[in-house]
Amino acid sequence: MALRVALMSVADMQNYGDMLFPFVARRELQRRLGDLECRFFTPTEQMIEGERFYAYSKENLSRFSPDVILAVGGEVIHNFEIIWERAYKNVNGKVLSGKVSDVFFDWLDYPCAFKGWFSVGAIGLPPGKADQCIEKLDYVGARGVLSKKILEDMTLLRNDRRVRLVPDVGWIFSRNAGVFKGELCAPESNRYIVCNVNSTTIDSNDVELVRGAIVDYARANDFKIVEAVQMRGRHESLFRDGDDVIRMGCLNLRSQLNLLQNCSLYFGSSLHYAITALSNCHPAGLIHKKALTKFQDMFGHLMMADKWLSDKWEDASAILQDLMPWGKADALSKYVDFMRNRLDLRLDELCAMIKRKCMDANRGMV
Repeated sequence: MALRVALMSVADMQNYGDMLFPFVARRELQRRLGDLECRFFTPTEQMIEGERFYAYSKENLSRFSPDVILAVGGEVIHNFEIIWERAYKNVNGKVLSGKVSDVFFDWLDYPCAFKGWFSVGAIGLPPGKADQCIEKLDYVGARGVLSKKILEDMTLLRNDRRVRLVPDVGWIFSRNAGVFKGELCAPESNRYIVCNVNSTTIDSNDVELVRGAIVDYARANDFKIVEAVQMRGRHESLFRDGDDVIRMGCLNLRSQLNLLQNCSLYFGSSLHYAITALSNCHPAGLIHKKALTKFQDMFGHLMMADKWLSDKWEDASAILQDLMPWGKADALSKYVDFMRNRLDLRLDELCAMIKRKCMDANRGMV
């Protein structure tokens, strides 16, 4: 009998990274565990890339009766219901069957062989909440040092060995590109910058400054500008008619991956656009008016938090100038290889633990 795996995410928000996590997780688990029956769960029921995502509830989970429950990827470990509710109202317009955070907390007491958080990000939790969760999980993997400290109740002089450091799953997005179907869209130019800015990350008085910095940089360096949309419902164009911009609109996942695999560099406010570019050895700069833990972790681990990351859009020109010399740099290539290797080791570790726990529980054949 196939091992039954429930994969938890917020893919229904139609965000590039969040949509990719469950598909990539399923493929990587299949490579290591063989025959699996996977079911995707999100806060609302959706069809994404031709696959059904079930609205999370204890009832829907019990109907599937999983052997394994995993949350893979995303800055999803927090209790900020106001943020969740606002995001879902803006993006989906569907009625939620429960709280969004149920998708990551409600099943911790569910009687199955294995439960885990893998490569997740954390923003903040009430005191003691993380310890209560960790005690009920078989595997906890935080995707950065700041997320790990949050899961350790911000106690600086503490290293909880139960909380592993796991690279972001985005480092292996590109090697899973073949799983996605659909028409492929790409610019004719092979020398282009991908730019996109989520409208919630920039103040209106900064738009003209950023537009000018990107246009001037592209003209000076003979780049085309490609503007793509990575999250439906949260995008307003930075550019004007006459800026010589290729507007790609909201693309399917295959086209977004292709666009980032072949660009010269990325500049914008999307973490997983940046990681996809970096994982193909293309430099990436990111600005967001709030320096979230996920941004600080990624660029901090890369040792480029002072170069390629800012919370001030006035730094756009300086970041762009610093990016170009790093294209295909040997140091960046070695870093990519290291992060992919570490992620594979963690995936191997996770799957070995799943096999052992499921065999011990006699819940499935692996």
